[in-house]
Amino acid sequence: MAFLRQETNGEEMINLARSGCQGKNNVHLYYWTDLTILAWIPNEESWSVFVNNRVKEIRQLSDKTCLKHIPGASNPDLPSRECLVNQLIASKWWQGPSWLYKNEDSWPISEESVPEETFLKQRKTVDKLNEESQKVVVFNKRYPVPRKVSAYGDKNLTYTFSGNTLPTKPLIPILVRILKEANKFLKDGSFNYILINRYKDGQDKIGSHRDNETDMDPSSSIVTFSFGAERTMIFKRSNFNSVKIPLKNGSVLAMNPPTNEF
Repeated sequence: MAFLRQETNGEEMINLARSGCQGKNNVHLYYWTDLTILAWIPNEESWSVFVNNRVKEIRQLSDKTCLKHIPGASNPDLPSRECLVNQLIASKWWQGPSWLYKNEDSWPISEESVPEETFLKQRKTVDKLNEESQKVVVFNKRYPVPRKVSAYGDKNLTYTFSGNTLPTKPLIPILVRILKEANKFLKDGSFNYILINRYKDGQDKIGSHRDNETDMDPSSSIVTFSFGAERTMIFKRSNFNSVKIPLKNGSVLAMNPPTNEF
């Protein structure tokens, strides 16, 4: 059998073969597949969702010691390689390769290896955020902040706050998606900078402060995406009652100007 990615019924075929052989003595099942799939099954890599689910099912339904590699020239999976109907009817698709009728000692043994690029294509990609611990300056003294921060955006941008200057790192794919979502809240223009604050848990916090740094455009909106433990943002302004907004996991808070002057 060939466990190619294009197949959607491989597992059903295995079950049918097994059920048909139950109760019979001296019947051994062998699963013939191509080299790539043969390498995926025992490998503990973190694969893409499709491949990962596929590999799990095959592991559950088959004994990996019975998996064998069939060379490309002998692989009967002709439809995936394109062929005419009359070629398919007259092919080994129906009979299997001739060596299959011989003793197991005569079966081909593969010494080939799968190129690393094949694994790279199907590995689950993870975007890694590079974070740094910061300290704030209060009355000429530096105090640690209970959060880690990181900045991403256009090249050569910097953001200075409380005595810290953060240069931007190049945007990674997940942040490009977030930036596109943030831009939907703007009537004109687009955001070019993302500041990431990561707290240890929902209890860590920083004191009251203003986002009125000179590096920020006072006429721009601020859009906040929250992930993880719920946190509460408190808005305070002279002569106004404070406002508390719970920031739940997956929530988005869009703040129009002059929010960054509060």
